[in-house]
Amino acid sequence: MYLYFRNFRMVLLIACAIFLIPGYRSSADTVAYYRVEEGSGSNLLDWVTNAYLGVHNATYSASVPVNPVPLNRLSNLWSLGVSGGQSATFSNQEFIFHNSYGDATLEFWINLPSQDHHSIFWTRNGSDDSNRYNIFTYPGGLFGFDYRDSNGDIHNLSRFYMVVDTWTHIAITRTVDSPSQHTYRSYEDGVLVATIVDSNPNLPTSTGWTISGRNGYSWTGMIDEIRFSNVALQPNQFLNATATLYSVDISPNVITGGNSATGTVTFSSPVGINTEVSLASSAPKIASVPTSVTVLSGQTSATFLITTSKVKADTPVTISASLNEVTLSEKLIVTPTSLTSITLNPTVVLSGKSVTGTVKLSKVAPADGWLVSLSSDNAVAPVPASVLVPAGANFARFTITTLYPDAVTIANISAMFGGTTKTAPLTVNPLTPVSLTLTPSTVYGGTSVSVKLTINALAPVGGKTVTLSSGNSAANCPASVVVPAGKSSVTFKIPTSNPAATTTGDISATLGGVTINAPLTVNHAIVTKLSVAFLPKASRYARGTVITLQATLLDETGKPVVGKTVTLKEFVSALGTRTVLGSLTTDANGQVQLTYTVPTDPAKDNVYIEAYFVGDVGYLPAPKASKRIPIGT
Repeated sequence: MYLYFRNFRMVLLIACAIFLIPGYRSSADTVAYYRVEEGSGSNLLDWVTNAYLGVHNATYSASVPVNPVPLNRLSNLWSLGVSGGQSATFSNQEFIFHNSYGDATLEFWINLPSQDHHSIFWTRNGSDDSNRYNIFTYPGGLFGFDYRDSNGDIHNLSRFYMVVDTWTHIAITRTVDSPSQHTYRSYEDGVLVATIVDSNPNLPTSTGWTISGRNGYSWTGMIDEIRFSNVALQPNQFLNATATLYSVDISPNVITGGNSATGTVTFSSPVGINTEVSLASSAPKIASVPTSVTVLSGQTSATFLITTSKVKADTPVTISASLNEVTLSEKLIVTPTSLTSITLNPTVVLSGKSVTGTVKLSKVAPADGWLVSLSSDNAVAPVPASVLVPAGANFARFTITTLYPDAVTIANISAMFGGTTKTAPLTVNPLTPVSLTLTPSTVYGGTSVSVKLTINALAPVGGKTVTLSSGNSAANCPASVVVPAGKSSVTFKIPTSNPAATTTGDISATLGGVTINAPLTVNHAIVTKLSVAFLPKASRYARGTVITLQATLLDETGKPVVGKTVTLKEFVSALGTRTVLGSLTTDANGQVQLTYTVPTDPAKDNVYIEAYFVGDVGYLPAPKASKRIPIGT
C-alpha cells in the first residue's frame, strides 16, 4: 500500500511539474518520453501517458547532459547508468521504428566509453536475432544501427563515429518516401552526420524493446531523455535545440492614452515546441500586458496587446519579455497628445503635380519632437515614411509628388500617431488629350496629313504614349504616338492611300480614359501615266539631227490631262549625267513638246529622255517615263 501511494504521489507530482514549468507544452507528435527523473526505484515513467512502462535494474546518476532541457526547459537532475549487465525492459511497448509507425524520430543523450560491440537498444523481448532493430556501439565510439526483418535479412542503416566519454545528443529520423523507400537520417548534437536509404523496407513487427537488454552484448555508460516521435523531426525540434529570445518590439512606441499598441516577441530561430514567454509592465495601471504570450511550434514570433489608460503628461513605460533568465525590454511612451487631423492642399491634382500635406496634433511636441507615421494606399501618390512635428509646434507639413496614373485615381493618405489613424483622400487626374489638329483635314489620297496632338500637361521622363486610331479606311494611322518628355504636344504625319471614292472618318487620340476626335476626308486622286516619243519617227537618228521630244500625260481612263507641268530630262548613262531640258504645261492633248539636238559628242552614248509628273491637287504623281534615243546612221 505504501509503495502504491508513493508511486501515485510521484506520478501526481511529475504531472503537476509538467504543467507548472513555464514554457513547456507536450507535443502531439510525441509518442513516448522517458526522462529518467525518478531518481530511485526500478520503474521508468513515460511522461506522455504518465504510466510506468519500463522496468530496470540500473543505477540513477546525477551526471546529466544538460539542465534544464534546452527545448522544453524541464529540470533535468538524473540519468540512467548501466553496467555489468544492467538493463531496462519495456515489454508491452512497440519500438518507434517498428511497422506500426510511418515517419518517426528516436532521440536521446548518451555518454559511453570506448567498448566492444554492444547493443544500446535491442528492440525485441529476448535475444533471438530476428525481427528487431539493433542500435549499437563498436570500439572507438563507432555508432551504428540496423534491423533484421522477419525473413532474417539484414538492413544496414547507419555508421558514424561519436565522441566517447562525453554526453552526446543523438537523433535518428525516418521519412517514408514511398512504400518501397524509407530514408534514415542520423544527427549528432543536431548536425546531420549520415543519410541512408532503405530501398526494400520490411520492418520488424515485434512488441517490446530494451536498453542494454541483449544477452551478452550489454553496454556500459549513461543514457538520458529518451523520446519517441511519430514524425521526422527537424533539428530545431530536437530536445537539444535552443531558440533564443531575440527581441521585443512595440508598435507604435508612442501611444495616446486610451489606445492600444501591439507588442511582438521574436526568437532567433523557429521554436521547436509551443514556448511561453513571460510579460511585464513597469506601470501596469498605465500600460497593461498579459502575463505571457505563447510562440507556437515552428514559429519565430508572437504578438500581444498592450492596453493603455489616459494620462495627463508624457509617461514612459517599460515593457519586458522574459524566458530562461533572459529579459528583454522596450520603452513605450504613453502621451496625452493625439492626432487631430491630416489635410491635403489641393485635394484634386493633375498627374506629376505636387500636393502639400499637413498633420496636426492636439498638443505641441516635446523637445525631441513627435514622429508621425505616413502611408498611402496607392503608389500613384507616394509619401515619406514619417514626418517630424518639431519641438514647440503642433503641426508639420510634407510633400507628395504624384505619379502618372492611366485613369482618375483616388489615393488615401494616412497619418498614424499614438494608435490613432487619420485619412484624407487625394484625387489624381491623369494626363489627357486636349486638342487634335489635322492640317489639312481634307486631302486627296496618296498624300499625308500633318497632325498636332496636345495633352493637358508636360509629359514625364520617358515621354507619354497616346493611343491612336482611325475611323477613315484611307488613313494609315499609327497605333500610338509618344509625347516627348517635358513637352505637352507632338506633331506627326498620317499617310493616306487613294480610295476609289471619297472617304470620311475621325482620327482619335486616347489617354487617361479620355478620347478626342478630329474628322478627316480623303478624296479619290486621279491616277496618271506618262509616255515619251520622238518626232519624226525613225529607227535611227544621226548625231546633230534636230528632233522633237514629246511627252504625253493621260489619266486612269486614258483621257489627256491638261494644264499640268511635265519636266523633261536628258540622262546619259555612259557618263551618269542627268540634265533638265525644260518644264512645260500640257496642252489639250495632254502633251508637251521640246526641240532637241541629238548629241554630236561621241562620249554621249546611251542617251535617254525622261519625263516626270510630280502630281498636283487631285492627281497622283505619274511613274517616270523613259525612252532611249537610237543614235546611228
